[in-house]
Amino acid sequence: NKNLDDELFFVGREKEIRIIKNNLEHSSNNIYKSCFISGEAGIGKTQLLNKLAQDISKDSWIILKGSCNESDKQFFLQPWDYLAKQLHERVVKEKIQIPKLWQDVISYFFPSFDQTVETLDIDTIERIESVKFQVSFDAVIGALRMLSLKKPIIIIFDDIHWMDNYSYNLLSSLLVKLNNILLIATFRDSYQREIEAKAFSTLRKNSFQFISLSRFNREETLLFVKKYDPTLTINEDILDRLYLKTEGIILFIIEYLSIFKENSDNLLDSRKVESILRSRLNELNPLEQKILNISSVFVNNIDLNFLLNYLNNDEDDVFEAIESLQNQKLLKEVSEEDSICYQFSHSILRDFIYSNLSYTSKKRYNDKIASFYERCLKNHPRDRFLYPRIIAHFEKAKNIEKVLTYSIKNLSAYSSINLEQFPFIHKSEFIEPIDFESIFSNIDNLLDNIHIEPVRKKQYEMDYLYIKGKYYIRNGEYKIGVHCIDTFIKYAEEIKSYNHMIDGYHQIIYYCIQVNDLNKMHLYLNKIQKISSQNSDVKEKGTLYRWRGLYAIRVEDFDNAVDYLHKSIEIFKNLSLLENKYVVNIAAAYNYLGNINKYKGDYLTAIEFYKKAISLCESNNIMKGLDIFYTGLGQSYYESGQFEEADKYIKKALEYFIKYQNSWGRAIAEGYAALLARDKNDIAGYQHHLSTGEYYANKLKNPYSMALIERIKQLDNT
Repeated sequence: NKNLDDELFFVGREKEIRIIKNNLEHSSNNIYKSCFISGEAGIGKTQLLNKLAQDISKDSWIILKGSCNESDKQFFLQPWDYLAKQLHERVVKEKIQIPKLWQDVISYFFPSFDQTVETLDIDTIERIESVKFQVSFDAVIGALRMLSLKKPIIIIFDDIHWMDNYSYNLLSSLLVKLNNILLIATFRDSYQREIEAKAFSTLRKNSFQFISLSRFNREETLLFVKKYDPTLTINEDILDRLYLKTEGIILFIIEYLSIFKENSDNLLDSRKVESILRSRLNELNPLEQKILNISSVFVNNIDLNFLLNYLNNDEDDVFEAIESLQNQKLLKEVSEEDSICYQFSHSILRDFIYSNLSYTSKKRYNDKIASFYERCLKNHPRDRFLYPRIIAHFEKAKNIEKVLTYSIKNLSAYSSINLEQFPFIHKSEFIEPIDFESIFSNIDNLLDNIHIEPVRKKQYEMDYLYIKGKYYIRNGEYKIGVHCIDTFIKYAEEIKSYNHMIDGYHQIIYYCIQVNDLNKMHLYLNKIQKISSQNSDVKEKGTLYRWRGLYAIRVEDFDNAVDYLHKSIEIFKNLSLLENKYVVNIAAAYNYLGNINKYKGDYLTAIEFYKKAISLCESNNIMKGLDIFYTGLGQSYYESGQFEEADKYIKKALEYFIKYQNSWGRAIAEGYAALLARDKNDIAGYQHHLSTGEYYANKLKNPYSMALIERIKQLDNT
């Protein structure tokens, strides 16, 4: 491993070095700009100073380095003592004769200045006790002025946020009084306001420059690692993990590499990291500490409303404490729709605070946060964005029933959009795919371990069975899917729950549509008609008409199909006057009207209906169903010989199939994509689309799709 003081070891910061060197090389009238370098702990400020001290020409400059430590704040002028020693050495080297009084005063206040002095004229110094600090300042400034006549001087201070006030005053005085002396100093960005008040305020705006060091990006992190230890083999997974843990902070990178060699992945195993984190938290007041303790429990951003509701402090005090934490670079504000939220400046800081909370505190805070998010629910589709947070916090609070409740609600919210062919929605939003099998496994485990009264447990099991059945039917795993739904229907019929019966019957009809089981479809259509008429359910009547229309299409009774579909459209148009969430249902009926004309060979009329369905959805910002509608449109263009248009819309259809991970109908789109590729003599494209189409046709066992793929394959034999 490289030592960070090794003159050969330095990575990055080219821009910052260039700015500082440009200032040194292009000063006007020997007036130099001081430079303040800020950054968080461990970001590489010290290494940058060392690099600058190494690179700056000693022939052109005299470099004097001061030293600041956390303990220095308790002692007057301590940071200047080591610099005073260097000042004496340079004065001797340059054969400069400074007044005896100056020597005595400087040596009195800074013993390292001249350790050869055996006796001091203490009486003279004691007589000026009332102005002793000003006298010491004048002596140091005078000596520096004489030395600067030989060469301009660069004074370097690392971590000036640890300076005592007298040291600040001396520093400010000499920068104001001496033109050919400049300062290069670093400080933690969490102390910026303090530094601005103490140092910046005494300097002219054009007499200093300010540089803020940012964290390394991923590429810079990799370069650093390679140079720090060329023997390490870092693959992409390790680099991703390293960057995630360290977030590009140099000290953390070094410590991570050290613990990584010891087969550890936890930065908190590093004493250096722990020491830095403790030092950042030592000066917090009780309210600030409590805010951070609570904040460390949040799995997402820290919600201001929760802090205001939970803390018993005055609202102004809470805001003041949060602002202080932001100024100290411990928290940062982030936007989250309608809420004001915060994040930790570094994830390891959050981990450190959380790891030091008691088990009871963690459990209590998690329960409070989960309950807060529960109160934020509005019985709206967007509630699904809160479910994962509620689940995570109740899970940590060990509230199994709440975890089960919201796990099923979350799954239901997702499946109501992504597993429904034509859902009732105002508009569609892209939802990231979820791992159903993993969630099923978690819910199975919860059901196995929950101990509640049998009736409540049965209700959870039924809601869960419904979602499982819907999922497996959509994915062509009909045996398990239909079994789940049959069990669900049996339970719904036992308790005479209309809504549950309707939901179950719907899923059986979806199954019948996919496998073309017309007898069973007819049976369940009659079941729906019977119970929906008893309950005067107008919405269900509209859905039933659409399905009767589809059934009539399947048995080639096109006249009745058209009649049913127009009745469905009329019902949903009337309902849309009250609530605009039936657009997809109207569009679905237009799609089936397009299918009727396509089967009749009237492709121009079919195209009109498909475009009507597409326009209706797109004008309402609804993407659901467009994969099916574009497939029908592309199909009709192909059959009418308009191949460019066919290619355009089949490609669009496939984009939606892939984006929304919909299997239903994809085999048809892939089949026509294969035909279009074949016509262009694109053999690779043809084979790809044909094999993909065959996969989805076989997966869903849809007779129409399977027949289409088989017909395309037969073309190779002609």
